[in-house]
Amino acid sequence: MDGRDRPGQDGAVEARVKLSPRLHVTELFFRPTLNGDAENRIMTTRVAHCACRRLAAEAQGEPLIVSACHCTECQRRTGSPFGLGAWYAKDKVRIAGETKTFIRPVEDRTVINHFCPTCGGTVLWEASKREGLIAIAIGMFGDPAFPPPARSIYESHRHPWIEFQGAMEHLA
Repeated sequence: MDGRDRPGQDGAVEARVKLSPRLHVTELFFRPTLNGDAENRIMTTRVAHCACRRLAAEAQGEPLIVSACHCTECQRRTGSPFGLGAWYAKDKVRIAGETKTFIRPVEDRTVINHFCPTCGGTVLWEASKREGLIAIAIGMFGDPAFPPPARSIYESHRHPWIEFQGAMEHLA
């Protein structure tokens, strides 16, 4: 994240940002495509980072889904009664900084947590059942306007005083 504009793989000119406590969202401006489409498109890019800012994840576009997970492992990972993750295609996420990993078995799959070796913040994770996808912890974006969860999973472990507003899919 060097502050210079560079063309991307698809001809996009990307506005690069330095990690800043006040700057969480940037925009990508796309050039017209080769098929004659003259309309420019704007795509949201969000930057998530750990507390010490040594590990960051830059995500292009909107998440495929935002999930609230109430499993006891996410409770332990976050230190809160649930975890919130925004799922993206891996090719839409760039990671900067050193990570340590913790691999944990979950039923018939594994989850790989990527965390900062300095401050310990888990910024992102991968699930073997979601090949090609990566989740970023919503709190690491520091964006109160981030899209709300559309799915709540492992609700059999949900604390009874946790309730979400709005429509969402509920899975036991």
